[in-house]
Amino acid sequence: MSLAATSFGLSAFAADETAYTQSATDKAHSITITKKDNEAHNFEAYQIFSGVLTGTKEDKTDDKAVMTEIKWGANVNTAKIAGALAALEDGNPIKAALADLKDPADATQFAAFISANSGTSGFAEAIADLFNGLLKGDPAGAVTIAKDAESKEGAISELATGYYLVKDKAGSLAGKNGAYSDFVLQLVNNVKVTAKADAPSIDKNILDGTAKKKGDTASIGDVINYQLDSAVPDMAGYNKYFFIVNDKMSKGLEFQSVSAITVGETTLTKDTDYTVTSQKLTADDPATEDIDETGMTAVKIVFKGFYEKFKDHAGDAIAIKYSAILDDDCDRTVAGNPNVVDLTFSNDPNFKYEGTPGTPDNPDEPGPDEPTGKTPEAKTKVYTTAIRIRKVDETGKPLTGAKFTISGTALNKVITETSAFAADEAGTYYKLKNGSYTETAPTEDTADKYDGDTKYKLTTTDSEAVTVSDKKAGLEVAVDSEGYIIFSGLGDGEYTIKESEAPKGYNIDASEYSVKITGAPTFEAPNWKVNGADATPTAGNGWTVITQEVTNKKGIILPATGGIGTVIFYVVGSMLIGGAAVLFVTKKKRNAAK
Repeated sequence: MSLAATSFGLSAFAADETAYTQSATDKAHSITITKKDNEAHNFEAYQIFSGVLTGTKEDKTDDKAVMTEIKWGANVNTAKIAGALAALEDGNPIKAALADLKDPADATQFAAFISANSGTSGFAEAIADLFNGLLKGDPAGAVTIAKDAESKEGAISELATGYYLVKDKAGSLAGKNGAYSDFVLQLVNNVKVTAKADAPSIDKNILDGTAKKKGDTASIGDVINYQLDSAVPDMAGYNKYFFIVNDKMSKGLEFQSVSAITVGETTLTKDTDYTVTSQKLTADDPATEDIDETGMTAVKIVFKGFYEKFKDHAGDAIAIKYSAILDDDCDRTVAGNPNVVDLTFSNDPNFKYEGTPGTPDNPDEPGPDEPTGKTPEAKTKVYTTAIRIRKVDETGKPLTGAKFTISGTALNKVITETSAFAADEAGTYYKLKNGSYTETAPTEDTADKYDGDTKYKLTTTDSEAVTVSDKKAGLEVAVDSEGYIIFSGLGDGEYTIKESEAPKGYNIDASEYSVKITGAPTFEAPNWKVNGADATPTAGNGWTVITQEVTNKKGIILPATGGIGTVIFYVVGSMLIGGAAVLFVTKKKRNAAK
């Protein structure tokens, strides 16, 4: 932004107080500049007026020195002064005061004009803007303050007495998170100034009630609520100000709507105060550092008439609330589902912005010709996970033919995944002779239990997204040929898993398995826990937080009609008949003896 001058005074002293004289060519001064942001700045000093400095020998300060013999500086194109003043628009504080300037071509009068009006609101910015359009030649001095430098100070040295326009080099902040500064100051001694260029910032968080988080967990189908926070920048010196929010979501997040935008205490109205557009991006569109995939969604929020409405509200909080749904395309690994936001803003107060014809609040066209800055990205991430069931017999051999039901209030839509094991040198599994797989490598003592030392990788062979219409009844799914089933797309919640159908010839497991999943997510990691214990999903365990092993025992097989049971019946029957005959003969002999 344009800044008020450090000093415009033309101090005067009685002749007997003057004890030194410094010529207009003595390069005895320096300007030490402190930047406010972390961007690299290339500051240049252009001489507007030159003069001869006189003052007291003891105290050569700004308010106890006299600059005489004032002339136009080497960097002013005096041929353009009259035209620049004639082109000033109504409302410009310089134009309002021009009646006091009798001869604009006279450097002494112009310097006095500046001094007399330096306290007028907006005058300092207007003067800096005016001289920025009158410059010629190379600057009298320059300094570069590096990006993220430990010291934010830099000095332009060996400057002669005079007035200087100090400014960021043209084009040096294009697309960066910084704003251009320019200011006019009178240099009669070494001075220190702070470049007060105001570059806005933006932050993004996921809302959990009133709490704000950089990471969150969710089940597929959950609504994720976001809030963006910024503030109205100081727009002094601008004629227009672009304020455009650019949000990019990974393909697993489906944008819903903006629910509210407030500036200070004012709630804005869609289409009147801002517009919202969203579109799916292709592989040809620029990706971000954290979202590098086809199918991401770009959401753009353009504030309309931002300068006109909020130029007097610098510092007022800006809050933007909107929502997205975690959908079927979500990442279900620890990589998570990120989205990022940045802000495009006007950053050169000396440029006369126009915007795109028909959409003047959007700088996309003519684009590079209209200088804009861009804030660093603010990031959030949403994670989801899975539970795996492994069905085995009493020997640990995998069983197929079983069905399991998962239920729980956190269920919305579940992706069920079946699996297979494929030989892969990068795999983490080994095959046992009973047909099951283990991540425990064979040793010399256990090698006889393994089917060689080939490594295998667990891969997903089929998946299906199923909506859970009744969370209490849950969802029933059959295990695959390896005895596995994965219930994927689960967030924090309590889940119950129960075998609903046993493999043929086996007794059903009547147990109910309770799994409580919790996360302590950050942007970097989900930090899952299962039933209070740390859980780490990996490619080796199918990106699940738990593998619940369920064992079936063989049932008692009842004999069928006409089988061995009939033979036993005949044998026992014959024995009973034979016994009855023996008893009958014995009893008959006893009776005869009587």
